[in-house]
Amino acid sequence: LYEIVRVQDVADETNGRYQLVCNHLVSKPVKITSIVNPSDFETRATYLRAHAQIVDAAEDIKSSDSLSNLKPLDDLLRLLQQNATIPSSPYTSAEKSLIDRLLMAMAEGSIWPVVQVWISNL
Repeated sequence: LYEIVRVQDVADETNGRYQLVCNHLVSKPVKITSIVNPSDFETRATYLRAHAQIVDAAEDIKSSDSLSNLKPLDDLLRLLQQNATIPSSPYTSAEKSLIDRLLMAMAEGSIWPVVQVWISNL
């Protein structure tokens, strides 16, 4: 669920190419149940619209399905961590730190802490 925190009119600065610039934050995780206008994905004529349910973070952490779905991500991060320890590793110290922080977030048992770490690194 996105919440718009700031809207700026940029039509004059962009000669009408863009009308508005919005800053937003993700306030609550949602589970998409269906896409209302899937044909618009191909054309990109408009935003995709979806039916969704707000996911309670505590419920998500307790869900065994959630934990099993994280296994491929956990495996990948652990492989990246192993490769990052090789002396000739091409990873920067910032990338190594990100991998470590992602693995710490994974230990919480939910995708949402991982998403928060990833977004904070963008």
